[in-house]
Amino acid sequence: MKKNNKIYFIILVIVFILVYFYINKNGREEANNNSEIVWLTYKNEDLGFEIKYPKEVLDWDSECKINDGEYYSGYGKVPLKFFVEDNNVYIDNEYFYKGLNNGCEKIYNSVDALKDQDLWKIVIKDNIFTDDDLLNFIKEFHGDKCELGDKIGSFQEGVYDVKAKNDGKSLDETNCPLNGWYVIKYYPIKGKVAAWHIGQEPNFWGDEYGDVTYDQQMVDSFRFLE
Repeated sequence: MKKNNKIYFIILVIVFILVYFYINKNGREEANNNSEIVWLTYKNEDLGFEIKYPKEVLDWDSECKINDGEYYSGYGKVPLKFFVEDNNVYIDNEYFYKGLNNGCEKIYNSVDALKDQDLWKIVIKDNIFTDDDLLNFIKEFHGDKCELGDKIGSFQEGVYDVKAKNDGKSLDETNCPLNGWYVIKYYPIKGKVAAWHIGQEPNFWGDEYGDVTYDQQMVDSFRFLE
């Protein structure tokens, strides 16, 4: 019996050592990957906020490639850029490629090209001092049947993460389509709201499989200027 116990103990020690080295190896690899990310800060004094973002992301149509004499747009790194129109700030790729017969056309993004885009379009609204003001904004942003939900304290002191409540109907029938990831930041002392849609899945990737994404870190970095 004592011999069996000793064998079991040795096995447990070996398993522990293997697990320890596996976890540390993965941790080092993850740290190395994260250390390669260059984070920048976008600050808009007029609209009163700042947000951190990766200098480059991986996306489709971000490089011009050639295969057997045929040009096509493919997967690669592309810089992120901010596009401003009035109280709206769009975050998107600086450019993309379109494959042609004799090469690729590099097309730069613009406000006009992004006007119909709903994802990562940060909307800033002022003079929101009461719950009624906030409710009216939610109805404007999400739909006229939406209601004010919970207000939860955020990472920034005095700023709340706000939720909306729908009418309980299906997406085909509702006038409050809360389908996907959205953000509403409320700073009552300043009377400011910032809101944007992210969608069903992250938009900004750090690898081709979507295992590394930046959307949540960008959301967490958002700050109203004091």
